[in-house]
Amino acid sequence: MNTKQRILSFGFVRLTMMAMLAGAGCRVRAETASSCPSFSNIPAVYEKPKNPAIDAALESCFAELSRAQADLRSLYREGRVKRFLGIQGMWQAYVNIPGGDFDFVFKSETGPILGFQKYVETDNHRHLVYDIDFHTNGMVKSFGLISGSTGAKFYPEGGIESFMGGIGDGKYADLRWGPDGKISSDYTRVPLPEFSTNPKDLPDLEEKLRHGDQPTKWGVLKSMLAIGSPSVPFVVEVLQDGDETARDMAVTILEQLGSKSAPAVPVLARRLLEDNSLGVRVSIAKCLGELGAVAQPAIPALEEASTNANPGIARMSQSSLRRIRRAASTQ
Repeated sequence: MNTKQRILSFGFVRLTMMAMLAGAGCRVRAETASSCPSFSNIPAVYEKPKNPAIDAALESCFAELSRAQADLRSLYREGRVKRFLGIQGMWQAYVNIPGGDFDFVFKSETGPILGFQKYVETDNHRHLVYDIDFHTNGMVKSFGLISGSTGAKFYPEGGIESFMGGIGDGKYADLRWGPDGKISSDYTRVPLPEFSTNPKDLPDLEEKLRHGDQPTKWGVLKSMLAIGSPSVPFVVEVLQDGDETARDMAVTILEQLGSKSAPAVPVLARRLLEDNSLGVRVSIAKCLGELGAVAQPAIPALEEASTNANPGIARMSQSSLRRIRRAASTQ
């Protein structure tokens, strides 16, 4: 089956599933253009980074967010968004069109949108393009652009709260703004440290991942990715008992190592249910979906997490379940 056939087949399965749910008495609610969330405009007043490269990266992030907002408006305007009560008790919607696959989650039958994701099919794999979370007032809460690991967070009133991501030349940007629009912290002038890519130095890299500052942790990430599979046991150790920041970074490394992280899946599944950080648990759920078919042993944990009272954990677990099962069906 070629890529186009798989996309069409996937869309058919989704439509069939929705029809079965509707036939079983599940309510389906069609959205109108007027019910599209009122997006926050790109902040007009905020202190701009003084570094031109960082400012350009931020402007690029805003441009991608504008395109994502246009995607959502178009789907509402064309009447494609039909929310239904999913089997996990969450109100959801799926849209499959030639431009991509779109996943929605809502707070309730008539409640506001909580999340919106876009996927595209490339190289016989379904890739997450961006992920948007919303405040309950319909304003964008966070925007994650997977390319370049770029992300921005916004205050409920629409002002920018933070921006992070790579800016080229091995440099990393991490900025935060106060509610007044003034930059409150700036970790953008420190280039990523260069560490050894020799596997014998992995114990030292593990220690730096546990206790280093943010630029150091990103330098460790770069080194561990270069080392590859031998890094996995050391990353898993950090995932199990590091502090919250180190654990979240460990999940990022495992996600980017892809199928090489297969030995870590049992620990990821356990931490998905046990970690005391909601943010880390959401990151783990996303990571498992990115790993694809090799994450099948985590399906029971993801099924349990998909009914979690926290909508972020539930939504990401549901999305990853679909991705893992789809990847497994095409092997």
